[in-house]
Amino acid sequence: MANGNATVTATSAALSGTGAVVVQQVAATVIVTPADPTVSIGADQQMTAVVSDANGNAMAGAEVGWSSSDATIASVSATGLVTGVAEGTATITATSGNVTGSTTTTVILVPLPFEPTTDQDIGGTMTVAQVTIPAGVTITVTSDLVLNATGPVTIDGTLTGDCVRIDVNAATSLTISGTIENLCAGGATTLPGLSLTTDGPLTTENATIASAGEMLVSNTEHGAAPSGAVLKTYPHVDPCFFLHTEFYVFGSAANGANGSPTGGNGEDGAGVTIRCSGDAEFTNSTVDGQSGGDGGNGWSDADGVEAVGGNGGDGGKVRVEVTGNLVLRDHDPVDIQTNSLKFFVAAGGAGGHAYARGRNAMARGGDGGHSGTPRLVVGGTVTTFGNGLEFNYAINGRGGPGGDALVEDPFHGAHATSSAPAEVGGNATAVGGRGGNVGGTTSVSLIGDIVQASSIPNPENINLNMARLGSNIRSKGGQGGLAHVKVGNGGDGSAEFKPGAHGGAGIATGGDGGDS
Repeated sequence: MANGNATVTATSAALSGTGAVVVQQVAATVIVTPADPTVSIGADQQMTAVVSDANGNAMAGAEVGWSSSDATIASVSATGLVTGVAEGTATITATSGNVTGSTTTTVILVPLPFEPTTDQDIGGTMTVAQVTIPAGVTITVTSDLVLNATGPVTIDGTLTGDCVRIDVNAATSLTISGTIENLCAGGATTLPGLSLTTDGPLTTENATIASAGEMLVSNTEHGAAPSGAVLKTYPHVDPCFFLHTEFYVFGSAANGANGSPTGGNGEDGAGVTIRCSGDAEFTNSTVDGQSGGDGGNGWSDADGVEAVGGNGGDGGKVRVEVTGNLVLRDHDPVDIQTNSLKFFVAAGGAGGHAYARGRNAMARGGDGGHSGTPRLVVGGTVTTFGNGLEFNYAINGRGGPGGDALVEDPFHGAHATSSAPAEVGGNATAVGGRGGNVGGTTSVSLIGDIVQASSIPNPENINLNMARLGSNIRSKGGQGGLAHVKVGNGGDGSAEFKPGAHGGAGIATGGDGGDS
C-alpha cells in the first residue's frame, strides 16, 4: 500500500507466527514539469520531477538528482531550481535510480526599455522593450545598427550616424518629431541605407529624415479605413500621418572615375520609398531623391583608340504607395497656396567628357543620366483639402547634360623629304553625349476617386494638381554634349616636287538633347 516496513501475523487458535515485510517501490518513469519552459536571463524557474513505479503509482519522497546539459545557458540547483544565464537552450534532466526524465529550457533576454536621458553612442543589434529619445538628446550610431523594439518607438531627439546602416523596427508604433539621419561625410562609394518600419501606426511631425543611401519608411497592415464622413472632421488618420516632414537623400551619388580611354559611369541616385498599408495623410511634406553621379572623363593619346566619357547616373526614384485612402491637406485649411505633398525629383548626372588626340583620334562624350521617376499609387480615394500634390517641383528636376567630345591636338602629317612622301594629317571624330530625359513617365495610379473637400473656402481656386506633372519650366531634358574637332594638317611638298598630303577629315556630331 505504501513504502515502509510491516509485520504480518498469522494466528491459529492460541498460537501465532509473524513475518517482517518491506514494501519498496522501484522507479520506472520520471516526468519533469513544466515541459519546455522559457526563462529570462537572470530569472528562476522551479522544476518538479514526478517519479512513478511500473504500475503508475507515484513515488512520494523519491530521491531525485538534477543536471543541465549546458550550465552556461541554464544552471540548475540540487532542488531543481533553474536559473537563466544566457540566451539559448539547455536540457534539464532529473534522475531517480536508473531512470531519467528531461525537458528543454529556452533562455531569452527580456528586453529592457531604451530611454536615454543624455547623449550616448550605440551600434550593433539591439532588442529593447521600447525606445524613447527625448528632445535635446543625440544618439550617435557608431556601427551598423539594427534596433528592434517589442513596443513603441518615439524619437523626439536626434538619431545620427556617419556612413552606417540604420534599421529601426517598432512592433506597435513609430512616432518621430526629431531628426534621423545617416550621413556619409567621407564620400563612400557604397552608401548605407535607412529603414524605418513598424507594425502599427506611423507618425512623423515636424521631422527631418535623411539618408546617404536608399530610404524605406513603411508600416504593415493596421486599422480600418475611416469613412468619407469622418474624413471631413479633420481626423488624425491612422495608420500613417505625416505633418511638415522632409524625407530626403543627401547630395549626389558617387561620380564615375576618370580613366583612359574610358571614364567610369556615375552611380544612380538613391531613392525614397514610403509605403503605408492602410490610410495615409500628408500635410506640407516633401519627398526628395538623390541626384545621379556624373560620369568620369575619358581620354586617349593612342592612335585610333576611342576616348569615351562615362554615362551620368539616373536620379533617385521617389515612391509613395498607399493601400487605403489618401488625405492631402494644408496645415491651415484656409491657406490653399501650399502643396500638401511635393515630390522633389532628383536630377540625372552629367555625362563625362571625352578628350582624344593622335592619328585618327576619336572621342565620344558620355550620356547624361535621366532624372528620377516619381510614382504615386493609391488603393482608395484621394481627398484633398488644399493644393494637393505636385511632381517635378525641384529646380534640379532635369536630365543630366551629355558629355562634350573634344579632339584638339590632332596628328599632323610630316612634310615630304627627298626620301619620303608627305604624310596625310590625322582624321578626327567627335560625338557629344546625349542629354538625359526627365524621369521617363511619371506614374500616378489611383483605384478610387479624387474628392475635393467642400469645407475649404473658395473651392473654385483649388488646383488638385494631380495632372500638374513636370510643370516647372526648369524641369527639362538635359542639353546634348558639344562636339569639337581639329583635324591634322597634311605635310607640305618637298623641293624635289613631291606633292603635299591632304589634311585629315573631321566629323563632329553634337549630342541630342534629352526629352522633357
